[in-house]
Amino acid sequence: MKFGFAVAFLAAASGVAEAGKCKPGTYRCTLNKKGWETCSTSRNWVYSGSCGKWNYCAFNWQNKSPYCIRKGTSPPW
Repeated sequence: MKFGFAVAFLAAASGVAEAGKCKPGTYRCTLNKKGWETCSTSRNWVYSGSCGKWNYCAFNWQNKSPYCIRKGTSPPW
């Protein structure tokens, strides 16, 4: 009985992980805001670029794109 419960739990957990995969062709800022990532056709986030030393990544939710913004300034949107 305990084994069956563990198998069912693992199956459910793997389904949740799949649901969290990204949509190919979408973008996001890296977690440290120093660059951006692109979702690959295999539905995994891939590092795509750096914003450089004097910039940070800000995400525009209106057009779903990341932008590198000069540190100390706010995004224009």
